[in-house]
Amino acid sequence: MERSLSALLPVCDAQFTLCATVLDLLDVVPDLTDRFEIVIVDDGSTDATIEVADDLAAGYPQVKALRHATRQGRLAAICTGLANSQGEIVFVQVPGCTVPCDEMRRLWERIGEHEIVLGRVPRLARPRRDAHSVVDFESQGGFYMLHRRAVEPVRPHLAHQQDLRNFLTANHLQWQEVEVRDRALQPVRRQSRGGRAAQPVRRPNYLDRIRQFALGE
Repeated sequence: MERSLSALLPVCDAQFTLCATVLDLLDVVPDLTDRFEIVIVDDGSTDATIEVADDLAAGYPQVKALRHATRQGRLAAICTGLANSQGEIVFVQVPGCTVPCDEMRRLWERIGEHEIVLGRVPRLARPRRDAHSVVDFESQGGFYMLHRRAVEPVRPHLAHQQDLRNFLTANHLQWQEVEVRDRALQPVRRQSRGGRAAQPVRRPNYLDRIRQFALGE
């Protein structure tokens, strides 16, 4: 049977970025599995995040919107998502992650062989403005996938990927790390003749599948 996937999005004050993130996931996830859900957990936002989440849930049957009345923290939001999702495989992308959603394909390819797969951005160094120190561009964290059966031992460490990695290493647990790219480290796009940056063409491959899902086909 095809593996099912729950993509968890713990968010806070994300009204301007949430829609794009969910649409990016809807572009990618149907290519991985037809059995999926996207669970947004709004952790006590003070802006219109929950309204955006509710609109997305109303428009797409695979999207679920949940809310904490008061801010409880990233780990609590992830745990709420876990308690309100069913997928055999759990994918987590936390706020601030600059790894493109389509990189989750790399993790999906490995999750059949491993209980936990982490996305890792290659370490690079760039000079700061004062040219006397460097910025260490290590993994931005918050981009990982794991089997639901593997959740309990690592649950307290799911909020921060570095904490999760440290726990796995210290306890000699089995896991896999996959190199992924980071938008923040990508070359600047070429300018078109009109002076605007050339925009990639979006391929909304999710539309037919969502339509079929809604019609029960």
